[in-house]
Amino acid sequence: MIPNIVVKANIIPGVAGTLEMQAAIEYWKTQQRQEGVSDRDIRMVEEAIQDSLNGEDMDDFGRRYFVLNAFAPENSSVLQIGITTLPEIFGFDEFQEIEHFEVHYAKNLKKLPISMSLMTKIRHFEINYCGLEEIEGDLIRNNPDIGFFSVPENNLSTIPPEISDLRNIETLDLSYNKIKFLPDAIGNLRNTEALDPELKLNDNELCTLPVSIEMLTEWSIAYRNNPFEMQNPFGCIPRHQDSGKALIIQLSQYKNYFRSPEDAQWLDLTMRLMQITGA
Repeated sequence: MIPNIVVKANIIPGVAGTLEMQAAIEYWKTQQRQEGVSDRDIRMVEEAIQDSLNGEDMDDFGRRYFVLNAFAPENSSVLQIGITTLPEIFGFDEFQEIEHFEVHYAKNLKKLPISMSLMTKIRHFEINYCGLEEIEGDLIRNNPDIGFFSVPENNLSTIPPEISDLRNIETLDLSYNKIKFLPDAIGNLRNTEALDPELKLNDNELCTLPVSIEMLTEWSIAYRNNPFEMQNPFGCIPRHQDSGKALIIQLSQYKNYFRSPEDAQWLDLTMRLMQITGA
């Protein structure tokens, strides 16, 4: 039985008065049924909530987690969860200790609950193979110790500038989305403890990279299959009136962003040609 916990209405936007957690879940269930979500999918979410509230499930690092996954281990098949949102319950005290938040294969999940912005202890944030279209900046700002931030295979078109607030980030996976531009603030990402922090940008719609990305000298950056790669692999490099040596120096700094030997050879050849021609 999910405990009855009373919270103020401002934690559950759009609902007047005070509500108990069970009432909030019932309200969500009614909304989901009206949108054609199956009882099976609703039940999967309820089970994930109950597992989280029991506090018995921990990840490999001993952290309490909320995990919603459509993977069915008994037959190794993957199901799709048809929910369009999650209940507005993450502002309750019982969820303030959650450090590991994970959702997979919720194909219609476009937005996360606003109440998730009230969580403050998330270390592992993973939303994969969903329909997520946006991430609230407050969610990131209030959870600056996220070390693993993975949102591939969604429909994200932008990333909030608050991404730079992540002070212990080791892996930032934004691949397989619809991101066209990155915020300039991404150049402020810092992690002095990670040996090899990773930024994954593969398979987006990036037309260019912000100049600030050159500040990420310790990061491994993957950016395959983006429009700027086809047009100009150095789209992030500002155009200088002083051509020649200045640009060659900048190109040499970008060796850090090439992961394959073929790319590195291409860069070396380009620099030699520029020196020869005096471009």
